[in-house]
Amino acid sequence: MTSFALLLQLLLLAAAPAAAGELTHRVAPNETLGDISQTYYGDAGRADVIRFYNGLASSVIRAGSELRVPVVDEHSVVAGDSWSALALRYWGDASLHRRLAEQSAGSADARLRVGEKLRIGVLLTYPLGSGDTLAAVSRRFYGHPGRAVALARFNHVKDPRRLRAGFKVRVPLTDLGPPPEVAAPPAAEPATPEVASPPPEPESHRFEEPLRRATNTYLDGRYAQALEELEELRPQVLAKGSRAEQVLLLQHLVFVYTAFEQVNAACDSYRALRQVDPELDWDRDLVSPKILHLVAKCERG
Repeated sequence: MTSFALLLQLLLLAAAPAAAGELTHRVAPNETLGDISQTYYGDAGRADVIRFYNGLASSVIRAGSELRVPVVDEHSVVAGDSWSALALRYWGDASLHRRLAEQSAGSADARLRVGEKLRIGVLLTYPLGSGDTLAAVSRRFYGHPGRAVALARFNHVKDPRRLRAGFKVRVPLTDLGPPPEVAAPPAAEPATPEVASPPPEPESHRFEEPLRRATNTYLDGRYAQALEELEELRPQVLAKGSRAEQVLLLQHLVFVYTAFEQVNAACDSYRALRQVDPELDWDRDLVSPKILHLVAKCERG
């Protein structure tokens, strides 16, 4: 390795995203990011967390290489601790102290108590690509676009429509394993010659692109156009779409009909949504009180 390459590698390591906790995993032959995500998080769908945490340009990984696996950590508060010190220690930026307090204690104004145990989430940095939106980032890392508003607030973004490719979005993740049965990284198999593993087979999402456009239209505040696009997609998605696509469609129909105060239509969409996803549980900090109030009325009758 040349001196320039070594210097570049050191700089990249110094600029690595902050993590509350971190495990090291040596890639086994034919192993994919989805396999590793399943091992540590109990969910193969979190593969992108590991990919972008390690700065990988694609999902291709090499047997024998080492990857850093971020996990939520636990901190026991001691005398002298402060939110600023903890934000600097775990997230690499003392200015995020109020955000860390919100994530770990439920309030930006929470006071630390000696002996208190805090769950410290991972802070991932994701560079926006061409055409990316905060809704897309939310869908990539949370599984749905519903945290786009929270991401805008966390990153002090006043107008998400003005974001450009290259903008670094900070993504707080508070639910990254490891599963109870994973006490330590699994033992690595003997090293073999490096062979590029094929990328994991992507799940088929035939309506992902039109749904992305429709949800972005909604997030832009163009409710009439969003309703038209969503209703046009409804019969196809409900007949042939994946479960995730059906949830996304129906959820945004509830949102749009609520915006127009069409209670019956909103309730019809909500009941259909509950049939597709009986365990639906919206985050009350992210969904507007108006929508939650209407949904409560739907559930009562």
